[in-house]
Amino acid sequence: MVFKFRFERILGLRKHKEKEKMEELAKEQKKLFLLYNELKRNLEESETKLKELREKEKGMVIIEELIRYRAYLTKLYKEEAALRKKIKKQEEVVEEKRLELVEASKERRMMERLKENQEKEYWIEFWKQDEKVNDDLTTARTIAMSGEKNG
Repeated sequence: MVFKFRFERILGLRKHKEKEKMEELAKEQKKLFLLYNELKRNLEESETKLKELREKEKGMVIIEELIRYRAYLTKLYKEEAALRKKIKKQEEVVEEKRLELVEASKERRMMERLKENQEKEYWIEFWKQDEKVNDDLTTARTIAMSGEKNG
């Protein structure tokens, strides 16, 4: 006899759903990682240009060059603000996907626990029946042997 779980298809679907949620989370985490890298590059560029501007201000200054530096720095600061907004939104998306994965994992684990419990019950009942059959055979043999001795 072999144990057969009635809800095996549902368990399979829940495993598949959990895998999909993992993949979705990984995809959104990658997007977040790329945004963080873009922000880091932006900050490094801002720092570099700010240092260059400070050095220029120490010596002979060409007004047009200062205006270009300040305009470029302003552009970088605006990009930084926009990136921070994108990062905040992406962090929310990542958190949402993480919660979806947690829920999918709970659903899968619930079905796996049900399967484990039903399998335990199945084998307990199987061994009880097996023991009963063996007891009945032993009893029948004992009766048959005592009938042969008496007869």
